Amino acid sequence: LDGKELWKRDDLGEFVHIWGYAASPIIYQDRVIQNCAPGKKAFMAAFDLETGRDLWRTDEPDTKNGGTRGTWSTPIVVKLDGQEQIVNFQPSRVVSYRPDTGEIIWFCNVENKKGDLAYSSAIISDGMCMAQGGYNGGGTAFKLGGTGDISKNQLWHKPMNPQSIGTGVIIDGYLYIPDAGPSTIRCIEMATGEMKWQERAGSYWGSIVMAEGRAYVTDQNGSTLVFKPNPEKLDLVAKNDLGEHSNSTPAISNGQIFIRTFKHLWCIEGK
Repeated sequence: LDGKELWKRDDLGEFVHIWGYAASPIIYQDRVIQNCAPGKKAFMAAFDLETGRDLWRTDEPDTKNGGTRGTWSTPIVVKLDGQEQIVNFQPSRVVSYRPDTGEIIWFCNVENKKGDLAYSSAIISDGMCMAQGGYNGGGTAFKLGGTGDISKNQLWHKPMNPQSIGTGVIIDGYLYIPDAGPSTIRCIEMATGEMKWQERAGSYWGSIVMAEGRAYVTDQNGSTLVFKPNPEKLDLVAKNDLGEHSNSTPAISNGQIFIRTFKHLWCIEGK
């Protein structure tokens, strides 16, 4: 790698929002998938990895886009019903796309009355999907399977939840999710929506990541909490403070933890 720019795209339209934009691109085979939002117009797009040319573009057909409403969700790639799919959390629904054409496979409407803000990514495990709205928005879980409108597959819905920006993880049927506003971590049973526990631990904008059976999440003060998934309690392993503010998610590779703070990029490894 020599840092030479291969291509860039600055002709996708203007994305203007009071809170900016934050969705990350993902690479799938020979293409780059990007959630192009928020703003008055939102769409999912795929670009050729080598040249940047358009491969497909699918508009989000929602006339309510604009204002504070929006999606900052990073899409995910999952294999469902024998086919790989791109799944993204839009302000009022979760949508699945064919990665080769952008055709919508299915969607599930989610009620998110508190501003219709989709900060986090959809979370999928064991045939279920969870979408957690931001700014005290609603939380919805539904069963996967089928095509078109699958809103009837909803398992449960919570009309208002703590402020959630980062994405959680599902382990053995339980959702562990970080909260920003109340500075907590929650454990929720996916099948029923029952909250098993909620503990004050820090104000989190970053997401939870798993490595070797442990969960890692960094709070806004730069402290990284390490815990074991346990539906009975917050099973704390360690809490380490870098002394610098951070809104990022830890990245883990080859036994090393990478954390971006406001001042530095840190690399941490065990002795």
